[in-house]
Amino acid sequence: MIFLSKKRKLALDMFTCQQQVFDLAKPKAASQFFPEWWKELKIQIPNTHVVPQPTMRRCMGFVDHYKHGIIVPMWADFRIEVGEIGTQYHYALCSDGYTPVVQHPTGQRGSFAPPDKYCNLKLESPWAIRCKDDVYFKWEQPTWNMQNLSAYVVLPATVEFVYQHSINVHLMFPRTTIKDVRQIDFGTPIVHVTPLTERELDLRYHMVTPTEYDRFLFGKRITFLDAYRTGRRAKEKNT
Repeated sequence: MIFLSKKRKLALDMFTCQQQVFDLAKPKAASQFFPEWWKELKIQIPNTHVVPQPTMRRCMGFVDHYKHGIIVPMWADFRIEVGEIGTQYHYALCSDGYTPVVQHPTGQRGSFAPPDKYCNLKLESPWAIRCKDDVYFKWEQPTWNMQNLSAYVVLPATVEFVYQHSINVHLMFPRTTIKDVRQIDFGTPIVHVTPLTERELDLRYHMVTPTEYDRFLFGKRITFLDAYRTGRRAKEKNT
């Protein structure tokens, strides 16, 4: 007799200490973020040919892409004034008056994306994620949801949520020949996070106090360099 067992769901516990974010800007299944332009497409393009021409409504690579993972929406309006090519000027802020906007030293990335051509910023997300299973997640830009492909780039990565829990967003803003202003509106999909497993996700949301959130997310640095790697190794030895 053959027994078929259903795969255990992969639980993602998501934490925030901001009530408005908890109520209005939860990370949700990517399937809830199919872009409007795609929904408006017909199944096929009417034409005079014998064989009908399909549209992206029939593209399974696209459909399956949105069947997996979660999408994190922008939790507030974000606006940035980007200086022209040859400068390193920028001025950026979020409408909530709370979200930290951080710029890492350009020397950390060497010759990649020089600062006189690109402005690099990190938005510190109000959400933290914990996963008890040691599963990696692909972190990528929700390109199909973007209105302007040249406005910014969400930098990709591969992450896990057992030893680290932040979901901060690293952005690159290409400079142009003029100084200009760009905005990412509240609710805009900003990151698509996909687990490298076929297990179904179980999304759980938790509202915590600021003290609980800080204790959970921000530990004191135990080393000057390689804090994540050192902390992970220490935690593995003590579990």
